[in-house]
Amino acid sequence: MDSNIFKPKILIVDDIPENLFALEKILLKLDAQVFRASSGNEALARILDHEFALIILDVQMPEMDGYEVAEILKSDEKTENIPIIFVTAIDRDDAKEIKGYGTGAVDFIFKPLNKFILLSKVNVFLELHKIKNGLEQIVEARTAQLSHTNKELKEQIEKNIEATCEIERARAYLLKVINSISSCLISVDSEGKITDMNSHAQHLASFVGSPHIYSPTPAPLPNGEGENNDSLPKGSGGEGQKNYLETYRSEYAAAKSISEVFPFYRFITKNIEKAIETGEFVEKNRIPVYIKGKLVINNFAIYPFSFNDNKGAVIRIDDVTERVKMDEIVIQSEKMLSMGGIAAGMAHEINNPLAGIIQNIQVIRNRIYGDLPANHKAANECGLSLEVIRQYMDKREILRMMDSVQQAGNRAAQIVDDMLSFSRKHEGTLKDENLQELVEKSIKLAIADYKTKSEKDIGEIEIIRNYQQGMPLISCQPSKMQQVLLNIFKNGLQAMENIEYGAVKRFNITIGITDNMASIAIADNGEGMPEEISKKIFQPFFTTRKSGTGLGLSISYFIITEDHKGTLSVFSTEGQGTEFTIKLPLHKSTPVIADSNKMEY
Repeated sequence: MDSNIFKPKILIVDDIPENLFALEKILLKLDAQVFRASSGNEALARILDHEFALIILDVQMPEMDGYEVAEILKSDEKTENIPIIFVTAIDRDDAKEIKGYGTGAVDFIFKPLNKFILLSKVNVFLELHKIKNGLEQIVEARTAQLSHTNKELKEQIEKNIEATCEIERARAYLLKVINSISSCLISVDSEGKITDMNSHAQHLASFVGSPHIYSPTPAPLPNGEGENNDSLPKGSGGEGQKNYLETYRSEYAAAKSISEVFPFYRFITKNIEKAIETGEFVEKNRIPVYIKGKLVINNFAIYPFSFNDNKGAVIRIDDVTERVKMDEIVIQSEKMLSMGGIAAGMAHEINNPLAGIIQNIQVIRNRIYGDLPANHKAANECGLSLEVIRQYMDKREILRMMDSVQQAGNRAAQIVDDMLSFSRKHEGTLKDENLQELVEKSIKLAIADYKTKSEKDIGEIEIIRNYQQGMPLISCQPSKMQQVLLNIFKNGLQAMENIEYGAVKRFNITIGITDNMASIAIADNGEGMPEEISKKIFQPFFTTRKSGTGLGLSISYFIITEDHKGTLSVFSTEGQGTEFTIKLPLHKSTPVIADSNKMEY
């Protein structure tokens, strides 16, 4: 590699060759490259091809003197900083020196040249050039390093932004997962103060009108504006506004205790404190809670946690009211199934002796009142006549007693038949029936039967009918459906016996389609019953009346649920009345038209 490449370059300009030779000879002692130019134009041409550390320029030259060359170099930003030493043979003249400095000269040397002075001045400028180059290299290196650092920093910032976006996406996803959970989730710190909660917990607090959280129609936000104020994120729309408000509600409830935000859950505060203190999971199941007067069954689970020496807990609250009701229904169904087996066994055990009683009563009646030769023969052998025997029995009302035994036996046989019907799964023939016609027949029969058998005058009964028009025919077993309806109407009539005399006794009957099922709702305004009784009303042999068998509604329940794959439910309020609801599966058939009207019987 040529070592001259890294040496500084000096340009000497003079129109006299001897002067160039003398200058070059002196400057060759320096560690530098020396270039010659014999005119101003040649000097400018050299400058285009090389980068010079210093120009030694003769002032007096033909065609273009040194001042003109200096002015041209000064006018170009690429060459304006090249230091120029003027060489002149003229005696010192302040005016000319000022002119030279004005055109870009940094120094003057006068002929004849002083070798020592020339080398000293040139060395100074070479040193300055080295320093300048060194600084430029440092600046370039630092610039390159800074550029590299900036590039790395930019890449890191982009990675951080992407990571932040990913975290935000993960956070948003996790938030949606947490908010989609049907449970109420509430986190508290070591002092039991709320730090956060999911949307279900926020909605619960809004529902009960907690003073520490906004209701569904919130109070003004902090700046005094309503929900549609300008402080909401621009362009956020409904979802953004909802998220903003839920965040604000959550923050507003922060630092408040469970008792302050959810006063109906204050009883679990001690359990929360215990879980945080011991670090052990706490669970409380099927706890009844009254929220705005409504009974709700809740499960509570308290999960303690520790993070960076900070303790706290997450409380999960589940509404299991419907689950508990379903469990009760399952238990009730299982109980009724087991009772069905018992009923079947009892019916078979009772049936045999009962059949003997009824049959023998019939035989006794036949042997006393039947005009048979064997009867007369036996009486004559005893010295009696059948007429005398019959007179005696009539006098002692034995016949009436036999009729009572016969009636009691028949009634017992009916009970046995009902018990067998209760325990047996029927495979009856289904027919498409008009529910409105079935209901009308049943109400008429029930009222007529009640007025015939009851010792009390029930008076006029108002029937309010709410029948949906265009109801389709429903596939069912007509006789069994009528049996169910008769049982319900009879129960209603009995429940209205004790209504104050003169008060209106009323059935409110609604027929329509609910939840894709045909529905019959029969409500009376009788005495009603407490919840503990309504829970047992479909149990076999359960009755509150002295004359009842406790099988009517049990059989009705099985007719609807087992034979028709429907549902039968009851809702009653003591002192206000009872409503039975029958729901049956729909089957495509011919629609019928019925009008709602009002009649009295």
